[in-house]
Amino acid sequence: METVHLELQYEVGTVTRLADHAKLTDSFPDLTWASTALICDWHTWPDALGRDHFPTAVKLKRLKDHR
Repeated sequence: METVHLELQYEVGTVTRLADHAKLTDSFPDLTWASTALICDWHTWPDALGRDHFPTAVKLKRLKDHR
């Protein structure tokens, strides 16, 4: 991903998928790759809304107009 200048956007220890039975563990299979020049915030919602994956929110920086 370095050749296209993308970095993994992830907060260490953040779970994005809840284990659905005792033999599994919570994990983080949902990945976001982006340019750090564009990303200003990445986080998961505190509530999985009844699903096994937490929604992920990505806030982008507003780029200045190039004239």
